[in-house]
Amino acid sequence: MFKKKAVVVDNFALNSAWYNKDATAVQVKKMLDGKPTGNFVIRNSTSEPGNFVLTYMVDGAIKNAHLESSSAGVQIAKASQKFSCLTELVKYYSENNAAEIQTKLTGADIDDDLNVKTLRKQAKEREKEEKRKNRSSKVFDETMRAEKGSKWKTQDVCDWLAAMEMSEYMSTFKKNKVDGVALLKLSDQDLKELGVMAVGHRKKISQAIEVLNEKFDGRQGQPAASGQPVATIGLVARKVNGVVKIFDTITGIEVLDIAAHQEQKRRELANGPANAPPPKVFGASDHEGKEWWQKYLPKSSLAPLLESQADGTFVVRDSSSNPGAYAFSYVFQGKVLHKLIEPSGKKGIAIKGSSDIFPNLATLIDFHVNNPSPSLKCVMRYPPPGYTRGIAGAEGEGGGPPDAALPVSPSGGGRRESTSGGQHWNCLHLNKDQALARINGKPEGSFVIRPSDKAYAALSLMKPDGKIFHQHIDEVPGKGLQLKKTESFHADLQAFVEYFATSEQQGLPCPLQL
Repeated sequence: MFKKKAVVVDNFALNSAWYNKDATAVQVKKMLDGKPTGNFVIRNSTSEPGNFVLTYMVDGAIKNAHLESSSAGVQIAKASQKFSCLTELVKYYSENNAAEIQTKLTGADIDDDLNVKTLRKQAKEREKEEKRKNRSSKVFDETMRAEKGSKWKTQDVCDWLAAMEMSEYMSTFKKNKVDGVALLKLSDQDLKELGVMAVGHRKKISQAIEVLNEKFDGRQGQPAASGQPVATIGLVARKVNGVVKIFDTITGIEVLDIAAHQEQKRRELANGPANAPPPKVFGASDHEGKEWWQKYLPKSSLAPLLESQADGTFVVRDSSSNPGAYAFSYVFQGKVLHKLIEPSGKKGIAIKGSSDIFPNLATLIDFHVNNPSPSLKCVMRYPPPGYTRGIAGAEGEGGGPPDAALPVSPSGGGRRESTSGGQHWNCLHLNKDQALARINGKPEGSFVIRPSDKAYAALSLMKPDGKIFHQHIDEVPGKGLQLKKTESFHADLQAFVEYFATSEQQGLPCPLQL
């Protein structure tokens, strides 16, 4: 016999940023990587359902503590202190430097006067509601099998609505005496007259009715000839702004007329692959012309482009270090953050480390504009019109194929650094292979400065032994450019190059040859 466990996930925890119930260990590690001591995340345990994992930072290291849930509450494994809910546990370890975790948790934002008893009561009420939904779902399932759907009473229909989390329509359906026979005949217009005004809700109800009608033939209560539901072809449902919408899995376009879409898919299958229209796949131009798509924008232009924008403003460009992938950059709390969007087998594309796969770039962007994601610090927002005006390398600002994309000087207020005037070393408009080709076989001191997805730029230098030395160039706000692992700062690339071309330079295996 398993012991009954208490409901310890209270309402405050449910609405807190520190509780990410469905996050994986890898996702949590990425959330905390580089964060200060005390930052933490709690997630559900995948190996021990009903228990939790507390992941937190101590002196730059990621630590894990297992949280055990029982009928008495929740506690850190092997600790003596028990708590009635997660918020009470977090509050205690935020105020006490306990031996179990050797630090205080930070960032929980729990008020001192928070009533834990109220949270516990709310958790119990939520448990009762979940049980009621489960009972409704069970009644729905058993009634459908026993009575074949068409013999449902009005209350059965209401339970069916509750199981789909649409209990707000129960009173209207009850008032209009919608039983099983009437349910199976409802049209989109009927649903509107019943007060179901949200398009997403009507779609969800209509799809569920369609499933019933396919499973129980002809609204007569007899099983269909095949005895099995008819599967949909090429459709996927996603929640956008709290509303369930239906999309084509190949094109990523929202499907408004499901019946017509399915008929078209069946015709394509009947005609065979040779006669089917070519699908839109990864790499198709679904994103061309979008304000956020800046194919050739150099990384050095990202800070002046995004830092002054609102949180979540973003730009997508080709990745110079990962051919075939996209570099996704967005601003959060004044800092520009970066993610890689890469192909995911034959299924589509995904943000690196995320399990959410999308058929194309435009669909991925649309989803993250409308929904929070553990992969990103905040919900994305489409950039304002003309936000790239004056930014070097941007579309419409001299941006285009590689030879046209020029970098921005960190101290020049958007001024472009010219590649003319003997700046043969300035290869920020080329990819890595193209840049290195310029110094292969050249004498020592030959060098190029090229793009980097991890820094402002990268320096590649031919050493005396004929091998190529690589190092990042960082941009330090308020100070200028700095070669990584050195202490000197420089106003722009020209000043940087002039310094490292002298015999007094420190940080390179040999001076740069101009």
